[in-house]
Amino acid sequence: MKDKKAKVLITGGSGWIASNLIELLNHENLDIHVISRNNIKSSNNITFHKVNEEYEEEGLNHIFKGVDVLVHLAGIAHQKEKNASKYKLINEVLTYKLAKLSSKNKVKRFIFISSAKVKELNNDNEHILNRIFKLHKGKDFYATSKFNAEKLLNTILDDNMEIICLRPPLVYGEGVKANFNLLMRAASYRFPLPLRGLKNVRKMVFIGNLVACIKEIINSPKTLKGSYYVCDDFDISTSDLYDLILIKKNRSKLLNFYLPKPLLSFICTLFFQRNVFKKLSDEFLIDNNEIKNKLGWEPPFDKTQVFNFLEK
Repeated sequence: MKDKKAKVLITGGSGWIASNLIELLNHENLDIHVISRNNIKSSNNITFHKVNEEYEEEGLNHIFKGVDVLVHLAGIAHQKEKNASKYKLINEVLTYKLAKLSSKNKVKRFIFISSAKVKELNNDNEHILNRIFKLHKGKDFYATSKFNAEKLLNTILDDNMEIICLRPPLVYGEGVKANFNLLMRAASYRFPLPLRGLKNVRKMVFIGNLVACIKEIINSPKTLKGSYYVCDDFDISTSDLYDLILIKKNRSKLLNFYLPKPLLSFICTLFFQRNVFKKLSDEFLIDNNEIKNKLGWEPPFDKTQVFNFLEK
């Protein structure tokens, strides 16, 4: 795809990941089009299209015409509301709808940003798979919707369109929200946290590494159909992460104090924060070697660079 100026269409254009991807691709020799439900002004190399919430096909056909690669970033992540139907509508139905429309318009490559959390739901044995699905249904609508979206994409039979599912874990970087942002705020306000005893090992992915991987997939001439985990090359515990944030914020590491893990679990359960404890203490390991080997690619940002944004 490097021999010609490829037309790349990005959904969810006003989102955090999309904004970082657009900034990176702006320097590439690409014809970039972005669709969003929000008003965004077009710039020199990028054309923006506003669409309605339903992403009606009639309003999209002219945008999809001539598209080589579609990067599907539109979706909802973890929200306070427990509305399974909304996750299903946006993360599942919309994904399938855009993939079918891409196939109809002869798009060559459909890149879906899924989630590494589907790892907990994925199993080759259908009976075990159904049991795991029932255990998770109603508890994590986000992971379930991404899992179902991948299953729907696998039903699309089109030898001329590659469907690539990227499965990132927690994404962090400048502008990050959710739990990572809470740790940053706690450090900024010198809030002591009892995380010293949490030696769990987790994989995350820096926003710069994620968008660099997407860019590589867009430009790669190789056959890439399949599902891939993408993450940083290092892992980190919750305790070490908070230490690192404290250091970058010029705060004392004494703010990260020790509390036995069973006692911390008991306190969280007592205050109905069992899920918080689970997120902080669980291990989550994935392997990014498959996508690295397939692309001949390495994440451009290492452990010495990815946390520099914390100093701002």
